[in-house]
Order: sequence, then structure tokens, then C-alpha cells
Amino acid sequence: MLGWAFPHNDRAGLLKKWKAAMNTTTPNPSLMEDPLIYPGAAVRVTNPADTYYLFEGQVQRITDDRAAVLFEGGNWDKLVSFRLTELEVVDKSMSRP
Repeated sequence: MLGWAFPHNDRAGLLKKWKAAMNTTTPNPSLMEDPLIYPGAAVRVTNPADTYYLFEGQVQRITDDRAAVLFEGGNWDKLVSFRLTELEVVDKSMSRP
């Protein structure tokens, strides 16, 4: 026989480990920490290396792992896309007096 052959007796052990991993019900803590970002949400840019660092805008659309954020400032409007990891949800109910 040419090439590498997968031992048949290890398949059962691997399948058992895979099934055990799929049956776990513990949530991923990294997914539970941050609130979800939806279209219409107010967000702030958290990447210090970005030109728009600390700018706040409104999410217009989300595709894959990126979000298009609309910034409105006086006489200009700008739509810029960011990775979701570069954004945080802003709680507008905690406004300044």
C-alpha cells in the first residue's frame, strides 16, 4: 500500500471526542462580553491607529466581519467600513447633561 493509511481503530476515538465537543453547552465567553452590533446602532471606533479613533457614528449595514458606519458632522457625511472588532456600542442613554 502506498502513502499513509489512517488507522481504523483511531477513528472511533476521534469521533467520540468530536461528538463530546459538539455536545458541550458552555457558551463562548468572548461572544457573551460585548453587546451585538446591529444596523442602526450607535458605535464608537476603538482602534487608536485609525483616523476615525473615538468618532461616533451609526451602523448602516453589516457584511461578514465588517460594518459600514455613517459619520455625520456639520456639513459632511462619510460612510466608512470597519472590522467589527474595531467598534464598540455606545450607550446613548448615558448622555451628558
